Amino acid sequence: MVPNNVRAIVMVVALAARPVSVMAQSGQTVPMELAQRLADTGGVARAQIFVGTLPPSMDSSVPLPKGVRLLGALVEKEPLNTTSLFYDTAQSSRSVAQAYGAELIRSGWKKTEAPGPLHGGFRETLFGGYTMYCRDNGSMVTVLTPPKSNTDLRVAVLKKPQGQDACESFVPQEMLERFRTPLPDLIAPPGAKMTMGSAGVTTGASGATIKTTSSLNSILESFSGQMRSAGWTPGAAAQTASLGSQTFHVVDAKKQQWQAVLTIYASDAAANTYYAFVDATNLTLESKGGSGGWLSVP
Repeated sequence: MVPNNVRAIVMVVALAARPVSVMAQSGQTVPMELAQRLADTGGVARAQIFVGTLPPSMDSSVPLPKGVRLLGALVEKEPLNTTSLFYDTAQSSRSVAQAYGAELIRSGWKKTEAPGPLHGGFRETLFGGYTMYCRDNGSMVTVLTPPKSNTDLRVAVLKKPQGQDACESFVPQEMLERFRTPLPDLIAPPGAKMTMGSAGVTTGASGATIKTTSSLNSILESFSGQMRSAGWTPGAAAQTASLGSQTFHVVDAKKQQWQAVLTIYASDAAANTYYAFVDATNLTLESKGGSGGWLSVP
């Protein structure tokens, strides 16, 4: 059974990254840019659209991104009190998201992590990249960079849920520790569609199915590059026409040694379809008789 606080996290991300049935404020016309992004978002039956402006209910304690153009906002009261802001960026949305995250931290927000398959390993193409920030008043800000556009930046603000008044109430620290690995979030290569497999919720690994016309070598290099950028050092590698594999090592902030293996292989049943698997093992825990996966807490 998925805990309620984990469901809340999933829903916040989904609200800002999925197709919506809403009404604009009286007399307003929704610009095509905003309409396209709203059509990308999904499942909200009752909400308000604000075109080119912030809603009056916007939390004034939340800093806003700089150097971006506000397309509009979506305010939804049920099932969660959430305000989603839609921006267009002149620079790469990912670089703007990083700068905005740094500003949130300077303003007293704390970067937090979603547990389980939401943090580390392969990311659904639908969600793209996202990072969560929270503060002691119980509010949470999620910064998203959907994969369809390099200029699409979204900020979802979840107001303090009833009965919860601290950052940790969203993700209990004990649960967070059980799901934490140093694996980076692995984003699909450009133009590829990626859906997660079941491995990410049952072991210390993450699996995905990838549909793309790109070569196996380019897919492997895309994910390997993301691992290297996250501080993992490449080890042994092997590749055939239909399978590629690469090992990596890293020492985390707690001085624990980790080993990972990334494997990509072509489907024998469907063209332009690949399966990806990354497994991370805590070598420090394993040497002490632990399981080495996320079910072992140091």
